[in-house]
Order: sequence, then structure tokens, then C-alpha cells
Amino acid sequence: MNNSYAESKDIARISIRLDWKMALWAFLFLFILLTRFHHLGDKPFHHDESLYAKYIWNFHVGMGYEYDPMQHGPFMFHMQQIPLFLFGVNNYTIRILPAVTGIALTLAFFLMRRRLGEGVALMAGWLYAINPVFMYFQRFLRHDPFFSLFTILIFFFLLLWFQDRKPWQAYSLAASLCILYCIKENAFVQFLIIFSFVVMKVLTDFFDKRKGMRDRFKSIPENANRYPYVTKLWIFVALCGVSFVLYAIGNQWLKASFANWEKTVQYYWYACFLLYFVFTAFMVMRGERVRKNQVTKPMLGFQPGFFTDSHVFALSLLIFVSIFILLYTTFFTNLKGFWGGIYKWYTYWLHQHSIARIRGPFHYYHHQMLIYAFIPFSIVLIGLISRTMQKTRYIISSAYIILFILALIVAKKSSSPWPFTNQDLFTNEHLVFAAFIFVAGAYCVMTYLKERAYTKAFLSWWTLLAYLIYSYLQEKVPWLTMHIITPMILLAAIFLVEIFTDKSLKWQRQAMIGLFALMVMYSMHTAFMLCWYHEADPTEQMVYVQTTYDVPRILDEIDEMAFWTNEGTDLPLAIDGHATWPFYWYLRDWKNIIYNKQVDPNRHVMVICNWEDRHALAEKLGDNFIPRRYGLRAWYLPKRSDLTSGDALRNAWRWVLLRERFKPSLYGTQDICMLVRKDLAKFSKGIDIGEAPVKVKKQAPPPKAAAMVDNILEIGRFGSGKGQFNEPKGITVDKEGNIYVADSKNARIQKFSPGGEVLTTWGVYGEGEGQFNSPTGVTADSRGFIYVADTWNHRIQKFDSDGKFIFAFGDSSIFWAPKDLKVDDEGFIYVVNTGFHRIQKFTRNGQQIWSVGTKGIDSTQFTEPVGIDVDSVGRLYIADTGNQRVSVYDKDGHLLKSFPVYGWEYFYTEPFVTVDTQNDLIYLTDSRNNKIQVFDMNGEFKNFWGKEGLAGGQFKLPIGITCHNGKLYVSEVGNHRVQVFESGIQ
Repeated sequence: MNNSYAESKDIARISIRLDWKMALWAFLFLFILLTRFHHLGDKPFHHDESLYAKYIWNFHVGMGYEYDPMQHGPFMFHMQQIPLFLFGVNNYTIRILPAVTGIALTLAFFLMRRRLGEGVALMAGWLYAINPVFMYFQRFLRHDPFFSLFTILIFFFLLLWFQDRKPWQAYSLAASLCILYCIKENAFVQFLIIFSFVVMKVLTDFFDKRKGMRDRFKSIPENANRYPYVTKLWIFVALCGVSFVLYAIGNQWLKASFANWEKTVQYYWYACFLLYFVFTAFMVMRGERVRKNQVTKPMLGFQPGFFTDSHVFALSLLIFVSIFILLYTTFFTNLKGFWGGIYKWYTYWLHQHSIARIRGPFHYYHHQMLIYAFIPFSIVLIGLISRTMQKTRYIISSAYIILFILALIVAKKSSSPWPFTNQDLFTNEHLVFAAFIFVAGAYCVMTYLKERAYTKAFLSWWTLLAYLIYSYLQEKVPWLTMHIITPMILLAAIFLVEIFTDKSLKWQRQAMIGLFALMVMYSMHTAFMLCWYHEADPTEQMVYVQTTYDVPRILDEIDEMAFWTNEGTDLPLAIDGHATWPFYWYLRDWKNIIYNKQVDPNRHVMVICNWEDRHALAEKLGDNFIPRRYGLRAWYLPKRSDLTSGDALRNAWRWVLLRERFKPSLYGTQDICMLVRKDLAKFSKGIDIGEAPVKVKKQAPPPKAAAMVDNILEIGRFGSGKGQFNEPKGITVDKEGNIYVADSKNARIQKFSPGGEVLTTWGVYGEGEGQFNSPTGVTADSRGFIYVADTWNHRIQKFDSDGKFIFAFGDSSIFWAPKDLKVDDEGFIYVVNTGFHRIQKFTRNGQQIWSVGTKGIDSTQFTEPVGIDVDSVGRLYIADTGNQRVSVYDKDGHLLKSFPVYGWEYFYTEPFVTVDTQNDLIYLTDSRNNKIQVFDMNGEFKNFWGKEGLAGGQFKLPIGITCHNGKLYVSEVGNHRVQVFESGIQ
């Protein structure tokens, strides 16, 4: 009876055991679901998103897909078909797959929790979940979330392989490596990081002080036998790397030597593939022979070695190649995509790097990480610095810091740029900083390797190289921050768990936990502000040239018009200009829409165009349409002066807390004009669109250029020494025939004799007197003084003929990126103020006399003007790039006439102009088409000459041009030289 009572009493005691770790994992998955999928389709589609989405949709509806390096790899375009097939096509479903990467990343850490340690895996999972960069871009249709996911998976498979060495892990590693390359071309950066770490591991073992020389050499084959699959993989990667480096060298220096470079490249890669096949076949055959010997001699036992798992290696390569071919050829429907994936991407992205299309300084990502990744950035920075100082004596650390400071001073005072530097993006000081960071970081990694702390060693190396490589690359965009902080977050998780579990720390550990809690709260605040409150507002630095909420308002009006007219998706619309993206995506189902200026007022009910094109379309449409102005895209391009000028501390504090803009005037928009038929317009009153522009008739060039013209003199080649150039631009000749060239990337002016011998150079990168930041324009007056448009210092500098500084005038409130200037016979200075879209006249002392022009397409407006010249009677000829015309003004700033120019591109052409008064001709550079255009003095097109190449009379990005005493001087950015011709060429 008592026993029964006791048993019933025990049964009544119901205890619930709560596993806090599993609860935190469950809460983490719930947090990921809510933050990645909540209102996923609400944010207006960014330009890039709309482009990707439209081509994904084209693929989905049967229009096919072809690899284009501009759109990165094919993986996303193929995988996106799954959610579209399952859930249909809309703004939400097109972003599902990037959001799924958040779940996949969390799941990967959950599955790896026993290998990494429960605390590290859980900490890393939460740090990735709350990081603003990951939260923002996992709600964004880009390749980068997939790239970060697969880099982590590659790391996990490497870790598993080194621990278990099971074949499925090798196959998974090969598949992940291939998918990474199919996601984005910067997979080569990741391959370089992994390969270089293996090299560092081998070198660290080889130079171990505890080993003798014989043991050091013996350690290499021992490692090869211990990790045979990985060793063969790295040998194969090395072969591929050597092949690619040879191709890159050939593309840079030998391309012009082959009549059919495309075919030559294909034969080259055929030979490389044959070499890879022979290598793989040899490994398999040798491996099978070793395995048979071990089977026939059982007394020896089965011994692991370099050849024994060659079948695993071969099958891994087969998996890699199969995935590559299937995705890049779109399952054999686009065979030329294979060659695009092999080498065409290199040419495209090398060009993007060389022109610095979206330029930014070396320290661009510093403020991005301080704002949006301050937890991992601060933890890893402090951890690696303390680690390095612990492993060195304090006197050595102090000496290293002093040496670093002295090197910075030397770099600052150096009179010429050092190798690999660029005057405004990667300076001498940046080179010193990068070198010292690399040395300190490499030392820290080697200490981890010696202690066999391979995980921390690899993550530290990954973080170090990713930071240095992406900071050096000249195209800077916010989403690349994701690639830098991917390893940083995991390394920070390891450091944090070590600190929080170190019982030897008493009050310090409690203080760190409290500080970490505050950092987590602010990170959450930043993430939610970025992803919900300001997701399309460039107040946030992570938001980059984002489509505004005006676009969804326009779409609502279109839907309402479609409803009231009962036309539905057959409503006739016309869209032209910048607005084609994102409307190509948003209006993908509309059947009666054109994307050009061929509007019909009797047919189209609404027209959208660039704000600058409003007059031409308004004239075509007549008075029956009402114009309306909307913002298409918004941006803010930060500068160092934003934090150092004015009430900097107050501005920074208010931005941190309230996201209050620093300088509203620096936030810009790209506007569009919507013209709606009056009977359908929701608004009853339009806006004033201003005075109509002067009509000009554009003239196309003849189908063939004039015969190639031989040069009579060639000056310079690539380099930073005297007489060498790095992207020369402006050029002028003084009355004695001496030639002055603005050597823009070397931040200097070079003076040559009439015969091409270098006489003197002056200038270095900087903001001081006689220093330059990308000088573009240069001119000489009748007295022999030299004036330089110091473009990115936003000023004009004056020198004597030997380069002695005289004075400077202007700042960013007067000029914005002035690119050219001229001095007339009376000594008046005319400056092309490119960034402010106007022309200004000054006295010899820098006092402004007049200013004409604003941004626009009207007759007296400019859009990105660049070149200028003055003829013998004082008329000004201005290359108005964006409006594709040359405007002619008198010396008092009155417009005389203008004539159209065919072929100029808006942003990157940088056309210069010169007047040949002896032959009554006008010459214009056309850099993107690698030619010189010729007009008569009435503005009538005569001809063009030149083509791309290295030979005399051929060009690669010709920019500067001037005419003097029967000679024509042309500078080339691409070939880094100056060519001289006889003038009068037609």
C-alpha cells in the first residue's frame, strides 16, 4: 500500500527539463524567419536587382539565359527558378532564395555545433543573424549572400575532411568550390586565400626552429602522405593558377601581337585542359597501381599515401567540371558560355578595375565596418593585436610601431608614387599601412599554426587577405563588405566564447559581457533601422544608389489607369532613358509598352523619360499631357570632409542615434518626368518644365574611318619614372614648343622638349601647394605660365614653366572636379567646372568674372562638360559630354551656336577638344571608340580616324588633345603615351 502510494506520488511529480541551448537555437531559427521574410517584397527594387530579376524571369518564361560577366555567374539565375516554379513570380518570391541563405547558414552552424563547439556555433549563428550587413543583403537579390554561404560551407567541408577524410566530404568540397565559382567571379580571391594559407602552413612547418634541415624537407612529403587528397587538389589548383597567370600576362602584353586573339586564347586553354587531363589520368593510374600492390602484399597493410585515393581526387574533379559545364552552358543550350566562364569575365572585370568605375579609397570599408560590423570588427582587431603583442616582446612591438610611423612619414613626403600605388585610391601611405598590417597579421597566423590552432589560423588569414584585397580593388561598393566580414564574424565568435568561458578573468569578464550586451542592442537597432525604416533611404551608408519610393507610387498610378480604362496590361505606355530599369522588371507582364522615344500622342496614355529629355517628349505629346517630376534613384557619396568640417562631433552623434543627415546638399537624386494624359491624370495641375532646348541634328559618322595616320613622334610608356606615364590626360604646348602633360595617376605634370626628351617633372599626391589629386587639364598662357586643373582637390594651380608654385584658387564650394581649362591671349582663365556643370571665367589673379550653365539639356545648360579650347578670336569651344554636343560661346559667356557629336558616352568618355586654326578644323577625342573625330569650323562632321591598338596611329582611350604650330598632340590613357601627328588630318 505504501509502495503504491509512493509510486503514485512519484508519478504526480512531473518535471520539465528545459535545454537552454536548444531553446536558443529554436529562437534563433524563429528570429531568422521573421527578419529575413517579413515584408520581403516591399522595398523598391534596386537597379541591379531589377536587372537580375528581369533576366531570371526571361529564363523562367522560356527566353533562355546566356552568361554575361556583367551579371556575374549563372548559379543564381538557375537556382531562382525553384521558388518561381513553386510560388509564382512576384516581388516577394524573387527575393525568397537570398532569404533562404540565412536559414541555410544557421542550419550549417547547427549541424556543425559538435565540431566547432556548442558555444562557438551558437554565438556565430547569432552574430550572423543580427549583423546589419547580412540582414540587409539576405533580403536583397544579389549574388553576395550565396557567395558568403558557400565560403562558409567550403570552410566546414575542409574542416570535416581534415578530421575524417571521408570521400563524401571531398565530393561536397569539390561541388561547393565549383558552385562558388558559378556564383561570382571573385571566387578566385577565395581560391587564392585558401591556397596561400596552405603555402603558409607548409612554410611554417619547414622553418620550424625545432627541426633540423633534414626533418624540414622530410615534413613536406609527410604532409603530402597525411593529406593526399588535399595535396593533389592544391597541386591542381597551382597548375590552374599558373595557366591563368600566363593568360593574364598574355592578355596584358601580347594581345596586340595576335591577329585573332580570341582563337589564340581558345587554343591556349585547349592545351591547358589537355595538361590537366594528363595530370589527373596519371594520378588515377598511379593510384590504382599502388592499391594493387598493397592488395597483393597484405603483410605490408594498407598504407595511406599520396597516390592511394586518386580515384577520390578524379571523381571530385569530375564533379567540379560537370557542375561548371552544366551551369555555364545552361545545360548545353549555350555552348559559348563555357568560354565566357573560362576567360571572358577576366577581361570585363579587369577593365572595371582599371577605369575605377565606382571608385573609392583604400580605407573605404573602414567606416562601413565601424557602422555595420562594429562587433566583429572591434573584437577581432583587439584580439589579433593583443595576440601579436603577447607573442612578441614589448620592446619589439614598440620598435615595430615606431618603424611603422617613420615609414608613413617617408611615404607622405615621397616626391613620387611607389609601385602598385594610385594617387587617390591607393597612396604611398596606404601601401605602407597595408604592408605593415600584412606582416603583423601573417606573424599572428604563424603563431597559431605553430600551436596547431588551425581554425583560428585560417580564419585570421582569411580575414586579413579579404580585407587587404577588397580594399585594394578599385571598385568599391557596400555589398563587398559582406565578403570581408564573413570570416571575421566566425573568428569573433571564437574569441568571445574564449573570453566568456575564461574563469581566470573575474570582473573583466563581467565587464566584457555587459559591454557585449550593449553592442548587441545597438547592432539590433542599426539592423532594424537599415532593413525597415531606411531600407531605400541613402541616409544609411549601406544603401547605395537606391530606387526611391516614388517608383511604387508611379506603379500605383499605372495600375489605377489600367483599371479605369479597362485596358489592364494592354495599357499603351512608353518608357525611355534611365527609368527602363527598374520598370523592365515591374512592367514585365505588360504587353503594350515600348522602351524608346517613339511616342504617339494618339496612342500612349503615359510616357516616362529622363528629366533632361522632358522638352523633346512634351513637344511631341502636345498640350494634352500633364508633366510630373519624380525621383528615380537617390544616393549619398560620403567624403572625409563630412566628418571633419563644421560641427563634426554633433553631426556624428546625431547620425549614430537618429540617422540625421550630415549635409542634405550632398544627397542627390536622379529624376524622371512622367507625362500623363489629362483625362487620366490624378493630379489636375502639372509643373513648369522650363524653356525648351535648341534643336540640333546629330550626324552619324561614315561607316569606315579615314586611313590610319602615322605619327611623327611617340612619347612615354607605362610607369612612374621620368618620361613614363600612368594614365596621361590633359596636354598643352607652350610658345617655345615644349610639351606639358597631366600625368594623372602619378599626380604630377611632366615637361618635355619639342623632340620628346623629358625636361622636368613636378608634383606628388596631396593637398598642399604644388601637390595634386588626379590632375586632368593643363594649359600654358602667352607669358609661359602653366595652369593645372587639380581635379579632385577642386582647385586651379598656377606655376612657372619650371614647375615653381605661384598660387592656387578655388575649393569645393567653387569647383567640383574641374577637368579642363584654357587661357586666352588677354590672360583670362576659362575653367570647365565639370561636377557643377558650368563654365567660369577668371582673371589672372583668380577673381571670377562670370559663370554660365547649370545641369540640363537646354541650350545654355551642360551635362558633364569636360574639354575646352579658345580660338584666335576668343571663341570658346566646350565638349558637353552628356548632351553629346560642342557648344560655342563668345568671351563674354554668350552662346553663339552648338553642333552635335555622335558617339560620346555620358560618364567615361572625357572628351577634349582643340581648334586647328591653320586648317580651320576642330578635333575631338572619342575615347570609348578609340578615335579622333574631325569637324570643320561650321560644326559639320568631316571624318574620324584611328582604331584600337598599340601601333603608331592607333589608340587605346585617347583623352587629351591639343594643336600647336601644325602639329596635333594626343594623350592615351590606355596605352600610357603621347602621340604627335601632322595637323590638317581629315
